[in-house]
Amino acid sequence: MYALLTGTFVFCILAMQGAVLRRFGLRAREFGALTVGVILVGILLEGARLVKTIVTNVARPPEFDFLAFWLFGHVALQYHDVYDPHFFHLLGDRLGPSYDFAHELLDVGCVYPPPSLMWFLPLGFVHDPRLAIALWSIAEIVVMAAALIAVARLWSDAPSALDYLVVVALALAMHGTLENMAASQLVYAAVLCVASGTSARTSIGRGLWYGIALTVKPFLAFLVVGEMLQRRPWTFFWALATVVALTAAVAPALGLATIIRYVGDNPIARFPPILYLEPTNQSLLAWILRLTHAHPVHVMVAKQLPYLFVIGIVVASTIAVGLRHRVEPVTAGALFSTTGLFIYPQILTFYPVLLIVGYAALWRRRAELPGAQVGVASFIGLDVALGNFQAGHIAIFAVALMWLVLIIVARRDPTHELRRRVRGVNFLALLSRARTV
Repeated sequence: MYALLTGTFVFCILAMQGAVLRRFGLRAREFGALTVGVILVGILLEGARLVKTIVTNVARPPEFDFLAFWLFGHVALQYHDVYDPHFFHLLGDRLGPSYDFAHELLDVGCVYPPPSLMWFLPLGFVHDPRLAIALWSIAEIVVMAAALIAVARLWSDAPSALDYLVVVALALAMHGTLENMAASQLVYAAVLCVASGTSARTSIGRGLWYGIALTVKPFLAFLVVGEMLQRRPWTFFWALATVVALTAAVAPALGLATIIRYVGDNPIARFPPILYLEPTNQSLLAWILRLTHAHPVHVMVAKQLPYLFVIGIVVASTIAVGLRHRVEPVTAGALFSTTGLFIYPQILTFYPVLLIVGYAALWRRRAELPGAQVGVASFIGLDVALGNFQAGHIAIFAVALMWLVLIIVARRDPTHELRRRVRGVNFLALLSRARTV
């Protein structure tokens, strides 16, 4: 029921705007006031749930994922080697951890790459977990606000107050927003990076934002791949420079040996198989393992042939579109970030929040898409409902549908100039001319 209500709400607030308003003639002003009223009611209801979640977290900091992040910072500052589970037990056992936390975190260690530790090191300076999560929650709210402002600027080239309200209401209607705050996760930081990088006008700007993005969520490295496909190699250079700079910044805290250890003894190999079998894992790999009733002792991605086959099709299709078409920048950012999300083997129920960039890409192009405003509003409402159904337990279908639609939309964009020139060349005529000479 919740999924149906939120999907309908999203459809209504989108369909009740713009061209639809003009049909009401003299009553357009009253209808506009009704639209704003509906949006504000939605924001207040969902906002109250978000505030309640924050208060609950501060009263009792959650093990997943806040105490994990807090331990990352403390282990880094005290013992340096964040990839050795022994040091996590030294600190974590004092917290009275649950079996799941001990098995999935303390026995594994930090799974983030070295430059990502930049975001967790500040937590190492705060010894009280309650104070730490209070400060972390404030930072999350600020980052979320900045991310939604960046999305609103993708939503419209000149966003109005109504556009900002719509984007906030859309974000709060997505179940992943509540889950992200409950887990004290960093998905809105990723949204901020993707949205800001997508709107950047220079390779330096895109490279800096995308470099930060892949330290927040490493699967967003596909954004940089997309830039290469779109003939923008300097973005790759600046993204790489950003990652190197952030790695150098954390090197004094971690030490060179720890950075090298991440490559030679990757903690992901210690992941317990249960992480792939739980319904909160919405990745393609997890769905395949659950549908085939697999119970592996260790999950090695390289040996999961059905998963590799499907992501091979997804990646090949995305690369083909990226090579062939000069994709509109916002659509490109949405497509490549959604592809990275789609193939990631650890999609949890809060990750679909990233799809809000895709929604903005479709909305700004609604006039050229089938059904125009009402058609796009219908799709976004449906996709939000899929992401919210059963608390996000079929969110993979929302991600898959978003990827498919973005692929179709990207194919509408013009082909690269080089392609058009090559296509117009008569190679047989050139060959006969060369023989004559």
